[in-house]
Amino acid sequence: MRIAISQDEEELKNELSEQFKDFKHEYSDADIGGGADLWATVIFIGGALFF
Repeated sequence: MRIAISQDEEELKNELSEQFKDFKHEYSDADIGGGADLWATVIFIGGALFF
């Protein structure tokens, strides 16, 4: 099982590590995917140019 949490959530990482101490676990950086924020960027730039 994989659980995605923000890198900044140290308290949550510690809590999960404690709850699942009987299981192997590791933390790694993750990416939401290339182009996942494309539409937000296009809308932001378009709105900025409009105003």
